[in-house]
Amino acid sequence: MELSKETAGQMAEQFVAIASQHGDGPFDYSAPSVILLDQLLDGFHSSGGNPEEMQGTIAVASCYLGEVLRRVAGAEWLNGDEAGDNVPEVMRFPLMMKFEGSLLVPFSKVWKRVENGSEDSLPFYFDVLMKQAGRDEVPRIASSSQFSKKEKLGFMARLFGKKL
Repeated sequence: MELSKETAGQMAEQFVAIASQHGDGPFDYSAPSVILLDQLLDGFHSSGGNPEEMQGTIAVASCYLGEVLRRVAGAEWLNGDEAGDNVPEVMRFPLMMKFEGSLLVPFSKVWKRVENGSEDSLPFYFDVLMKQAGRDEVPRIASSSQFSKKEKLGFMARLFGKKL
């Protein structure tokens, strides 16, 4: 499925279905579920996951993040060609979001989380966006100790369809 504002919701649902099928979550599109997403992505980073080899997983996870931003905070999906003339072509991405006058790229944020680890914390990112907008729906930044390393690796194996 191609990344577009028309498919973003469906791709987020794919992520929720995979996670729910295996008892992970709750991925209920709430602000606190951003913490769970961050913890699962931490497992990819901790095990040396290569974002280049995980583009499908990153795509559905980024659509989930974007859908949380849309549902909780009113962000809007944009196809890259809708970003406006003042956005240089090199900065356009096929699927972006508009939020409080800023352009966001959830795919890039999720990619960076997998690549760089906790320095690209999703709860922190979400928190900054909500504070910028003056919103109350800010998740607390939780430690990833809620899931053991074994549970994180199990989730990754289910996503990849193999044992790591």
